[in-house]
Amino acid sequence: RIPVASTSVRSAQGPDFFEELGLAGISAEEKIKLLQKVELSAREQVISLILEKLGEKDCLDLSDLIKNGAEESEILVFLRERIPDLEILVTARIEKFKEELVSQVRSIQTDLRQLEDAGTPSVIPVDKKKAREELRHLEKESNRALVAGRFDQLQQLHERIRALKTVLSQ
Repeated sequence: RIPVASTSVRSAQGPDFFEELGLAGISAEEKIKLLQKVELSAREQVISLILEKLGEKDCLDLSDLIKNGAEESEILVFLRERIPDLEILVTARIEKFKEELVSQVRSIQTDLRQLEDAGTPSVIPVDKKKAREELRHLEKESNRALVAGRFDQLQQLHERIRALKTVLSQ
């Protein structure tokens, strides 16, 4: 296991993280679950970055260190020797991940608000009624996906919301 400074992951999230995602009102338990998923995804991004920066030989040496049970401090020394700006790169990668996540969530929330603000005429054809019902369902599902850390689903939900927006704007 490659050590990734947890403080970098958590500090990038910051105290306003849930507000930025529009999830300030979720329970403490849901916040913990979401943070765990976000931290896991961020760690994967950082590990990918580290492996990109290391050459093939260094990757093999790192693998040997890990297999032989090296302490985290030894692994960090190894990484810092080979990637001098490791902390800067890690912080930048985590910030980019956070910005992309917040951007996706905001985009979905904006689309949902625009659909709701479009108003509902008194007589709606059946397909628009179904579209509005699905819109409400998508809003709940996007919040569930976010809380569960299913970030890949956010893009799919966003595409469905855009399709609904087209149907409702006609």
